[in-house]
Amino acid sequence: MSGLPAVPPRRTSSPTKSNKQQLTPLQTLLQMGFPKHRAEKALAATGHKGAQQATEWLLAHVNDPLLDDNSPREYILYACPTGAFLQKLQNFWDKSKTMCGWNGCHNYSPHITLVSFFKVPDEDSLQLTQGLHKVMERQGAKLNEPLKLETYTSPSFMGFFVAEEHADYLKRIAMQFVKEVSNAIISDTYEQFDALTACFPWCTTTTARCIPKGSRSISLDPNVKSLHLSLAYQFPNTHYMTLKSLVEEIDADMSGSWELRLYSRDPRVNGKQVHKAIRGYSAIEADELDLRVGDCLYINGEALANTSDGWVEGTSAQTGQCGLLPSSYVERTCEMDAWTLHACISLDEDPLNNKRAPFSIGDSFSSSRCKQQQVHRQSSMASTCTANAPLAEPERLSRPPSRDYENLMDLKIAADQVGEGLLANGLRVDHVYSSPSLRCVQTADAVLRGLGVKQHVLVRVEPGLFEWTGWYQDAAAGQPDWMEAQELQQAGYHVDRAYRPHVHHQHLKDTTETCEEYYRRKANVCKGILEDNPSGSILIVGHSSTLETCSYELLGRSPRQPEEMMKLLRKIPYCALTHLTCDPDTGGKWTVVQTHAPPLSVTHSTNQTFDTKILQNYTD
Repeated sequence: MSGLPAVPPRRTSSPTKSNKQQLTPLQTLLQMGFPKHRAEKALAATGHKGAQQATEWLLAHVNDPLLDDNSPREYILYACPTGAFLQKLQNFWDKSKTMCGWNGCHNYSPHITLVSFFKVPDEDSLQLTQGLHKVMERQGAKLNEPLKLETYTSPSFMGFFVAEEHADYLKRIAMQFVKEVSNAIISDTYEQFDALTACFPWCTTTTARCIPKGSRSISLDPNVKSLHLSLAYQFPNTHYMTLKSLVEEIDADMSGSWELRLYSRDPRVNGKQVHKAIRGYSAIEADELDLRVGDCLYINGEALANTSDGWVEGTSAQTGQCGLLPSSYVERTCEMDAWTLHACISLDEDPLNNKRAPFSIGDSFSSSRCKQQQVHRQSSMASTCTANAPLAEPERLSRPPSRDYENLMDLKIAADQVGEGLLANGLRVDHVYSSPSLRCVQTADAVLRGLGVKQHVLVRVEPGLFEWTGWYQDAAAGQPDWMEAQELQQAGYHVDRAYRPHVHHQHLKDTTETCEEYYRRKANVCKGILEDNPSGSILIVGHSSTLETCSYELLGRSPRQPEEMMKLLRKIPYCALTHLTCDPDTGGKWTVVQTHAPPLSVTHSTNQTFDTKILQNYTD
């Protein structure tokens, strides 16, 4: 067999390759023509995740009235639990909110505040991440034992206080971080310095004035406030006993592994509530705001409570635009859903042995006799992914005069990261099925790219995986006009044109489909997919309801009522994934592979935790 022809030698070598310097994201944005202050603002808002995310953020915020405003972002440093302890805390969060309603803790994920909010100019934001890494690279910076926590309950506050020896360790980390940052970014205006001297939640403020930069230091006076993890506060006295009993169910000795996380937020969220759109809305009047399911919005809580006509003014975290919106289309959510994650560093001395084990999939993947099915939800993105309108919309062969694809979201960045995260955790994919919605095909394509198998695994577009057609009864345009396989292929998506779907798209034009019929359709499609693929790992990419409707029959459950299903869907974040496995040795029984890893470990961005147990809970 003849081999490939050899590459002929060059007569003269070019020195350009060795001398070529790789451009920084800021330099790339400047070369693209963006003003420097806008480029720096976009990089800070996206956590310095690269020029592409910053570009998409700028495109999304092109009509943001504060795009050129120089107000700095607000940063905060947390110590956050992971693993089984985090799961326990998340369960407490859910139970306390269900049984007692919203309290102050529900505005944040479980954390210990090390450095309170402080402002840093956009041009200096990268120094914060670099400074935190420098601190944690020092000898003795890692923690070699679990944090000791002490439970505390009172009629006004419930939580865990950090034991003195470990509190001193965390305070030392925080002080070293502030000193590292102050040496790097403090200017002669002293404004940033005053903010940093006031940012310790457990110390009083010491003001510094007119100190030469070379001799500045931070002098701190201890205060009575101690490092703590809040469980409940700002709750009515009538809920004290209920909350106390829930707190007593949490074992403080299982605190496990911890991480340092550096977040930032848009200054516009200060003093506002963060709400998430649970229904889409297209603006009719000029002063109204477009809504997409999953969008985060900053809303004045008092204005919302006192609205007389059901409309309230809100600001979109995705676009920065402000306008009126129907209050019934949103619900309050954790403020951190609208924050940007800049750094995440393990506090453990040996992160390989910590209990978090991102996306731990157990031993089932080592057995070739087992069949796996992963159901992946594509949906609206949190602001930290900054994915909005795609940079280039696929050109259709015969495009109808409609606006079906005008507002498609570009999921490339996040979906790529999902694929990379799955690859890093040892997951393989042999077969891929996708809903015909373009955003789902885009997600499946990008996940395969992240897994490094895009050229080898084709996406099979299955109309039967489309969402409930009952949601389209009132749609003026009716059912979406999906792209044909030929169009998708010409647009660069690796789809299987020879695939014969289990449900023809013509069968989905009936918008009178009941919720039970929808469940049955998805179950029949999954049954057919499994029969077509008796072995290997199957990835199904669909909508938020896909996780529920593609797994319910395999797990021996009954369809939910429409109201119950809608309530469940609000708890499913973007990039949520359910992993099911079937072992013939157990009689073909399907089980959910539990994992302690939140979507953060897969998408590298902040996102609410997805607990697969909610798919089995009929009492929520």
